Amino acid sequence: MTRDLPEISALLALAVESDDGALVARCQAIAKRERANGDAPHARLRARLQVLIGEGSEPLARLAAEIRAGRGGNEAVRDWLWDACRLRLGENNPDFLLPESLGAAEGAGGGGNLIARSESVAGEPALDHPLAPRRER
Repeated sequence: MTRDLPEISALLALAVESDDGALVARCQAIAKRERANGDAPHARLRARLQVLIGEGSEPLARLAAEIRAGRGGNEAVRDWLWDACRLRLGENNPDFLLPESLGAAEGAGGGGNLIARSESVAGEPALDHPLAPRRER
């Protein structure tokens, strides 16, 4: 598992060229979080993915193919996907992971976002999104 592209150094250079102070500050914050995390979290995700999908090239593409074929719907895959999302969001947009961003659909207006919950369709009850944080069972 690698970090998103473009690499933060290239993104920061583009931000500086744009002369957008807020964008530069966001890119600097991402770079700081990436340095603080180091490569270990991504290496752990890669190792877990190899356990799930086996050795070989392009493990993400193979996992996607397994999911599309209906063979990747187990809890270990779901946990891996959620952890991968949290890691990437934690580096790139940690505010998205705040409780108010992942808020439940309770109260006036509902709140929350598409990762936290999915809307009901045609009168059917809403289903938990597969990447949402787990609720106690």
